[in-house]
Amino acid sequence: MKTAFITHLAFYLSLFVGPLGALAESINYQVSADGGKFHLNGAENPPLTVSRGDTLTFHLDGSTTANHPFTIGLEPEGGSEGIAVANNGITSGSIVLEINSETPATFYYFCSNHQGMGNMVAVTEISQNG
Repeated sequence: MKTAFITHLAFYLSLFVGPLGALAESINYQVSADGGKFHLNGAENPPLTVSRGDTLTFHLDGSTTANHPFTIGLEPEGGSEGIAVANNGITSGSIVLEINSETPATFYYFCSNHQGMGNMVAVTEISQNG
């Protein structure tokens, strides 16, 4: 009975706001560094796929990341030009990035001191039709 209610609620909400899977998310990543790679939520330098409207927060542990400036940029291994990110290149604390209409379809996270630590971030459009 509870499942039927949730299914119906999801259906009626989708009529008003679109499909639930298309809603923007707030995504948190716990960032550490080990073995020459960044680890996001325990996964070794994973490629990320996010949607326009999402807000990404990268929480650097400050211990394992002390010598690894976490940087977001347009090229896989260098330069943060073209993406306005507060705190870009920090080694501890948090970096918050809102994925908006100005965010490129592909960008990268990387260590500005060492090659091969990061990966790409692909941005998908939120579907209005489901």
